[in-house]
Amino acid sequence: MSLAVTGDDSYLESKREKRAKTERLYEHHEDHLSERGISCPFFVTWEKQGSGRAEEFKLRGCIGTLSAQPLTALADYACSSAFDDRRFSPIAQCELRHLKCSVSLLVEYEDAKDVHDWEVSEHGIVITFKDTRGSQYSATYLPEAEALESLIRKSGYAGPVTTTLLQRATLTRYRSRKCSLHHAVYAAMERTSAR
Repeated sequence: MSLAVTGDDSYLESKREKRAKTERLYEHHEDHLSERGISCPFFVTWEKQGSGRAEEFKLRGCIGTLSAQPLTALADYACSSAFDDRRFSPIAQCELRHLKCSVSLLVEYEDAKDVHDWEVSEHGIVITFKDTRGSQYSATYLPEAEALESLIRKSGYAGPVTTTLLQRATLTRYRSRKCSLHHAVYAAMERTSAR
């Protein structure tokens, strides 16, 4: 994605301009994807390289969908993940050289027997449950999953996590196919394609 900065050089340009640039970048791929009619659930994840080891990356943004979407929507989700994830400030230009972008295609959905019927690093999970007042909660983790209690908190539920609550919860597991591209590799590809 070709990125530019606003006048103050602190953040990338306005959302509309960012989306337009991203859409232009994906234009030549969009026809190919549209012709094939490829749709599936997916997440776009941005990670920032840490100051320690080269292979150490920390989450910088992650937004996706659990319902099937055409892969042509990846451009919008890449922008949303970079600029709209409420957990983080928008990605700044100075961060670009430290970023890696990953796309996880969610596949092989299946209902689990219970909330413990999944394997960390193998299955992504969606948990759905109701509290004692009947309010419904739901959240997901990709296969790089954390624990059930963390997922329950991610859904917005603040009450106690009890055995009864876990027994009432349903869990859907899935697998994902993830590919990543570091910004330096992307920039080199852009320079090559511009010639």
